[in-house]
Amino acid sequence: MRQELAAMRAEKQFCKKDEFVTMDVDEAAEFLKMPKNTLYAKLERGDVPAYKPGKHYVFNKQELIKWLETTRKNAAPQSDEEINADIMRSNRRKPSSNLANW
Repeated sequence: MRQELAAMRAEKQFCKKDEFVTMDVDEAAEFLKMPKNTLYAKLERGDVPAYKPGKHYVFNKQELIKWLETTRKNAAPQSDEEINADIMRSNRRKPSSNLANW
């Protein structure tokens, strides 16, 4: 039990150290797998989280990861029930009994 707790504490400390990894534009573009011109365009629009303490942009790796997760088109994998519910919502049919109210 103590070994498991020690391992969990070590993992938490590792995550905390990893939170404040900073990157420049080249590293961020490589990490995001997008051209630098596209990254600069997104920075100008304010789409990408970044800091600009002087002339150069600075990125926080954790913030970029969170930004990637929130900008996904399909935010999370869905279960079969959720997929069926989405299909049923998108394929509405006219009710057969009250056509006048439709």
